[in-house]
Amino acid sequence: MLLKKPLILISLFFVGLCGFNNNIVFADQKQLKWINPVWQDISLSSSFSTFSTRNIQNVPKSSSSCTSYESFKSTLQQNFIDRSTSFDVHLNYNFKFKDVENIILSARDAIMDQDGYIAGNIYSFQASWYGLNGNVR
Repeated sequence: MLLKKPLILISLFFVGLCGFNNNIVFADQKQLKWINPVWQDISLSSSFSTFSTRNIQNVPKSSSSCTSYESFKSTLQQNFIDRSTSFDVHLNYNFKFKDVENIILSARDAIMDQDGYIAGNIYSFQASWYGLNGNVR
């Protein structure tokens, strides 16, 4: 009986916190990995010298905010051209969270179709994102 009252109080507190507060929002999260088919059969360890990430630890990660697909594609292309190894992009326009993977892949494909240099020089990329419809980072 003594344990029942605290358990009921904790349960009521949790229900009250989550059930009556409409300001709590849980974001979705997803990721993808891609290896360029041009490079998939080549072992990088035997073809190139090893590069230490210790040399780039203090380099700030670039961050961009995009309010349209075209803006995102342009930002992605510029980061490919600059050979950025890591960058953040904030997408803030009308889209569904479930479409973000298609948006990324569509932009990547369009860039690689129009620029053979980029298409041949990207070994792989990895993307992860979180957020809600129309607002993803």
